[in-house]
Amino acid sequence: MASSSGDRFAYFWITDSCPHTVKAIGQRPPFEVLSLAGSIADALQI
Repeated sequence: MASSSGDRFAYFWITDSCPHTVKAIGQRPPFEVLSLAGSIADALQI
């Protein structure tokens, strides 16, 4: 989705599978972090 300030994303979702990436960009717009913890726990049945 383009915004008024150019061809920027309104949202860009990333997963927490790479902690270094989350630490570097996870708190800056347009990035939002999706946790994989629940999915992994379900897959492992824990």
